[in-house]
Amino acid sequence: MPQILLDIMQNSVTPFLIYLILQVADVITTKRALARGGREANPAVAFMMGRLGKNGWVIVKGAVGLAAGVILLETGAVLVLWLLCAAYLFVAVNNIRAGS
Repeated sequence: MPQILLDIMQNSVTPFLIYLILQVADVITTKRALARGGREANPAVAFMMGRLGKNGWVIVKGAVGLAAGVILLETGAVLVLWLLCAAYLFVAVNNIRAGS
């Protein structure tokens, strides 16, 4: 594997930034899927939606996601960040499919 790819994969800033972008993608695609009659599959997020309303859940989800990402970044948990990126990519793609 070329050295530049190894450097990117081992640097915790890269997956952190991708993770943040995917957090935003998750919210956008979730809102679109819900507008088209979809439902939230994550029970914790569904609970927040019911308690905090149409937009309140976005603030809580964003704050929790950011806090988790910062903790992982600061502790150097690069593999966990990459795994979360993969998971949120799956979620966003699934939301796009559900909203189609």
